[in-house]
Amino acid sequence: MNEKATLRNQCDRLWKEICLRKYGTKCEICGENFRTTPHHFYYRSSIPWLRYEILNGIILCQKCHALLHFKDPKIIEEKIIKIRGKKWLNKLNKIKDNKPRFFKTDLEWYEKKLDILKKLK
Repeated sequence: MNEKATLRNQCDRLWKEICLRKYGTKCEICGENFRTTPHHFYYRSSIPWLRYEILNGIILCQKCHALLHFKDPKIIEEKIIKIRGKKWLNKLNKIKDNKPRFFKTDLEWYEKKLDILKKLK
């Protein structure tokens, strides 16, 4: 594995750990405590600069995660917004809308993200 992939994996692991500590291990939709995992509210593929933003993390069980991806994502998104509130969404959207002028997920970007996540841990 190359250095960039190693850093990405370390960041992913830390992000998940921090999200679980912040939001708990129960699904935020149904309350299930089995097979839960952090998920990105705004998909990392669409908005990659939010990949390691803790506010962008939501906790979902396997069933609700499948509903999000294979049924209607709006149902899950609306429930999360109702649970977390407009204040949370506005704060997250402010970060989302503040796209870096030059954005590239290079080695340096992952190193900076890892440092930030380590401080949050």
